[in-house]
Amino acid sequence: MRFIAALLAILIFAGCGSQRASNHAIDESRPSPRSAKPRDALPPPPSKPPFVNGSNAFAADLWAVLRNTPGNLAVSPASITIALAMTFNGARGETAEEIKRVLHFHDPEQAVHSAGETIQGWNVSNGLIVLRSTNVFFGQYDYTFEKRFLDTTEHTFGAPLELMDFKNEPEKARQRINIWGAKATNYRFSEFIPAGNIDSNTRLVLVNAIYFKARWRSQFDETKTKHLPFHLTTSQKKDVPMMVQSSDFLFAQRQGARAIEMLYEDPNTSMLFILPDSNDGLSTLEQSLTSDELDRWAEAMAPRFSRVILPKFGIGSQSPLMLRDKLQQLGMRVAFDRNTADFAGMAKPKDLTERVHIGNIFHNAFVKVDEEGTEAAAIGGTSLNAYGGGDDEFKADHPFMFVLRD
Repeated sequence: MRFIAALLAILIFAGCGSQRASNHAIDESRPSPRSAKPRDALPPPPSKPPFVNGSNAFAADLWAVLRNTPGNLAVSPASITIALAMTFNGARGETAEEIKRVLHFHDPEQAVHSAGETIQGWNVSNGLIVLRSTNVFFGQYDYTFEKRFLDTTEHTFGAPLELMDFKNEPEKARQRINIWGAKATNYRFSEFIPAGNIDSNTRLVLVNAIYFKARWRSQFDETKTKHLPFHLTTSQKKDVPMMVQSSDFLFAQRQGARAIEMLYEDPNTSMLFILPDSNDGLSTLEQSLTSDELDRWAEAMAPRFSRVILPKFGIGSQSPLMLRDKLQQLGMRVAFDRNTADFAGMAKPKDLTERVHIGNIFHNAFVKVDEEGTEAAAIGGTSLNAYGGGDDEFKADHPFMFVLRD
């Protein structure tokens, strides 16, 4: 099994006549050196494009309002950022200002251009990695959209317009969108828009899907995988398959936690695992999470021969995350208000009841990690025992977080 990340973000826009209110891991888009040489022997990492800077800052903000979600949680802020960047392109006035602040788009024009370049760079299939980001714009067939918005969504984001009949056949439209999403993620999701969330007031749906598949550069030997205790809480533990290998990895230790970076066969991708020293340290670690803090972890990495013990795991939510309330907590409020949302950059209907606002935002992610690689988007866990290994051992037998990095 290879590493696979399957990620979806869906924005549903309704006309103003609608009466419907509508263990942990994240991914980080950060250019990083791909070598097991000492960090001071490497040239400085390339400066991050505006889209990447914004996406990583948004990731930390989003995690702050999601981290108390019960159980394991998979989320891709990059996928959500792309969907919201397409939305921003059609927003005006205070609606646009709020989205800009939430996404940390300090120079919006550069950020949108940077998003398009990032998406193009993510469409790779070279024998070492499969990475693709796919966007689509489903629109009501008799609704008049602004030409500039259509041109940007298609040419910058690669999101062609597909015509639908939401007014008369909302359920048929929902099923068609779900079929598209299933194909885009290699059938990791089949029902990412639940029944009842597309209705006759829907006018457009923007979707981003990301799919990632790769193998570890240094793979685990399946014959060495054994069932060992993983500590769920201070009083609960469960035997799970634990993978073991000893090799050269990039390693860092700082502020009550240690981290290890495992590379994939493609030299530009890796997974960063961060493990608190104490059994109950995950919450404290999460509270300190910022984009700059993730950068500091990456910059602290140095090569070290280490024994790594990781659980073999698979995580995928049974139902999508609904992000409306979370984004409102972050300050994006006007876009959801049917009376004040301004998406005149998308469409300027004469009938005011046809003006659109965001009905809801859905997000789904899938993660699987095994001996050869991963199938995933994000993950987390819980634990009991304090770190019990030696200085050269990274034993993830209690709650940790990981970051899938480009």
